[in-house]
Amino acid sequence: MDFSRPRKMVRKAIEPGEYCDGTCPKCGSTDTYIRTSHVREIPDMGSTREQVTAALRVPTYSCHTCGEVFTPEHPLYPPKFEYSLAVVEHALTRFHYHNSSSFEIARDLDVLHGVKVPEATVDSWLKFHSAEFLKAKIDTGQAPIPPNVEYATIDGTFVTTGPDVVGKKRPVDWLSVTQLASGAFLLTWPEAGRPRKARLPPSRAPRKPSA
Repeated sequence: MDFSRPRKMVRKAIEPGEYCDGTCPKCGSTDTYIRTSHVREIPDMGSTREQVTAALRVPTYSCHTCGEVFTPEHPLYPPKFEYSLAVVEHALTRFHYHNSSSFEIARDLDVLHGVKVPEATVDSWLKFHSAEFLKAKIDTGQAPIPPNVEYATIDGTFVTTGPDVVGKKRPVDWLSVTQLASGAFLLTWPEAGRPRKARLPPSRAPRKPSA
């Protein structure tokens, strides 16, 4: 197998007719026309073989009946987001379901899906959209979110603790790991002059090094 081939660049064109019919939201008339439009280039979920960019044409309509001017929104490409909804939702899912750090999320989006996202951007998604994301999962009866517990995520020499301090990292000078009788691992590290502890259940515990 040839793993040396570069990732293919894919441009996915999306025209207005694919996500709106031009109906006036004010009076309901279909007697409308596109007065102007522009194209947004939006990074979308790809793969290890493809880097995908959505070329979304955004129209501005005028209504002949009532004079209303309106711009429809694509549900998968929110107007104020630099990335597709799929990218943002992937980051939130990885964080809440898999306890992945923002560093891990940004790295995997780049390596596995061809989307380059700054770690700080991932942090902002987790901070501002987690509540809405969790509510949507509950309302639609999707797989339950694991219960919120205090946890630690170690990225190299930095630690991020708890869901309320996303993006706030402190250096770790030393870290001790002790396996408890239950199979869980107890992590102990100094933070702000006092020791901090967090338990990792067996399913999230680090693997023992092979002999």
